[in-house]
Amino acid sequence: VPIPSHSYVDAEYAAAFGEKALGLPRSAWSPEKPVETFLRLAEEVGVDSIDVRPALASAAANGESLYFQRDWHFNERGNAVFATALK
Repeated sequence: VPIPSHSYVDAEYAAAFGEKALGLPRSAWSPEKPVETFLRLAEEVGVDSIDVRPALASAAANGESLYFQRDWHFNERGNAVFATALK
């Protein structure tokens, strides 16, 4: 189960992260690529995987904060949404 980055669900965070951490404008990189790569590789070798992006995107679209602001880890709500998606 690949864990999507904070940048996947928060456009403002993605813009700031890209500029500060990567030195790139948001248009030059994709927060989805690591998850997409992992899911593709798992499929190629026959490993079952779960894509939790729809559950996280839905919660974020409802205004829920899922990650801590200082880093890319899930906060309490993010962990709950992630665990529910796995269940």
